[in-house]
Amino acid sequence: VQRDLKKYVISVLAIALVHTSILIMLPFYFFIHKDFLTNKKIQCFVYLMVVFLANWFMEKLRSVLYVLNYASNEGYSGYFQREEFDLNAGVSPFVIFFRLVTFFFILSYSKTLKKKHGPFVIFIYNVCFFGYILQELSFNLAVLRLNFYFYYVVFAVMALISYDNLYGISKSRKTILVTYGMILLHVAWFANCVLKGAGGCAPYALSKYL
Repeated sequence: VQRDLKKYVISVLAIALVHTSILIMLPFYFFIHKDFLTNKKIQCFVYLMVVFLANWFMEKLRSVLYVLNYASNEGYSGYFQREEFDLNAGVSPFVIFFRLVTFFFILSYSKTLKKKHGPFVIFIYNVCFFGYILQELSFNLAVLRLNFYFYYVVFAVMALISYDNLYGISKSRKTILVTYGMILLHVAWFANCVLKGAGGCAPYALSKYL
């Protein structure tokens, strides 16, 4: 956001000493701050195309990862396994509903959000959008690791939208009800994750007294 290339590169290289995946962020410096996601219809079209063609995209990615798996050293080969997730396992209707509703909620308020908060929110909105695209293609540990830099920015975007909708000057009853509905949906999502153990890796557990 500050457009300080020297500081950005030094910071990324320093973080790379901990985990080299951060190097993927270097090229994003040159365009991630620009407000190129302005047309809602195009954003909607791109996202829905990725959703419907996810299996086709993932098959193409598998071919690339197959090569990377054998080209990489033993320490990284696990990231590029092609069969880590079953593409035919199916996705829960609740997962599809949750992602679509959240995406359209963010999309609906995106212009107002960017206009009010400026360059920083333009940046995190762009990051969030990339995260949503990658989330639909996350069949492999390498893709999941990469998406940690993108998808989870959704919490910052959702928090800002919710705050503006509930405490802004031009709030309406409809906006307030929709926002509280989204909050309840995310609480239900979190509760469902805890109840199901998030695939056996959840850091949370319900109290035995409940």
